[in-house]
Amino acid sequence: MVDTRPRRRPPQTTKAIGLARLALVLARAVPDRAGGWLHHPVFIVGCGRSGTTLLRQTLASHPQIAAFPTEADALWHPRLLPWPTSEEPAPPIWDDPVRFTQLSLALWPPDQGLRLRAVFGAYQRMAGGAVFVQKNIKLNFMLGHVRALFPDARFIHMLRDGRAVAPAYARKMRATIRFAPRRFRREGYDLPPDVLLERFARYWTLIVLTLDADAAALGLAGTPAWCEVRYEEFTADPAGTLGRLAAWLGVDPGYFGHARLPDIRSTNRQIIDRLSAEQRAQVERVLAPALLAKGYLTP
Repeated sequence: MVDTRPRRRPPQTTKAIGLARLALVLARAVPDRAGGWLHHPVFIVGCGRSGTTLLRQTLASHPQIAAFPTEADALWHPRLLPWPTSEEPAPPIWDDPVRFTQLSLALWPPDQGLRLRAVFGAYQRMAGGAVFVQKNIKLNFMLGHVRALFPDARFIHMLRDGRAVAPAYARKMRATIRFAPRRFRREGYDLPPDVLLERFARYWTLIVLTLDADAAALGLAGTPAWCEVRYEEFTADPAGTLGRLAAWLGVDPGYFGHARLPDIRSTNRQIIDRLSAEQRAQVERVLAPALLAKGYLTP
């Protein structure tokens, strides 16, 4: 029998969501003051299905880290997300992320940057913590814009083998399409699984190569403002990876040595093994440039 009862959120998550709602109210009341409360902002970027949520959740347990509990899509992309219900003419971000991002930024209200900083500052003020962390997988093609809004920002790129990411993301998107099919069907995005698999392989490749190029162009790569965390290393040694990341963040690295961590393990092999030989060859052809660049494949 399948348990259909709704799962309860952990008390920590429920409290954080409540604080995020209050932060929206406080930011609206005193935006300039609230923006000044933001200190040491860190943004988690990377492709979806790469472990970004798991990383944010585990970092959130650290008492010196104020981790925003949601992606805040309504703040970063106020007119285009959620895409199935948006009335603006734009592709889904996974189909043409560059155009999606350009259209979204063009539609920003004049004070949207101030509002973002105010909401995040208000949250950090109420939650406490020396470092603010926010995860959003839809910032990958606006790194320069984020850097301009938050000159002191640092970034964590969560990276995972694209041969696991692409099929996992394609399956998730099929479920999303089934749940809210109207716009997907109307605009020709109600795509079969194999087509989605190739689209998400292309999406992962573009994200990885773009983040590497933009981090270099912005002078972030190789500096304390840029940190790459690999899903494979994180799942193999969660406490060690989190300890090193805590030291990079400037918070107590010893906390994760004794903290009770969730069950963290890699699912790469299970996902990749579900692919047929033909599907794996298809997806590796698309992924190859980024797989080679990141060492997941050797020449």
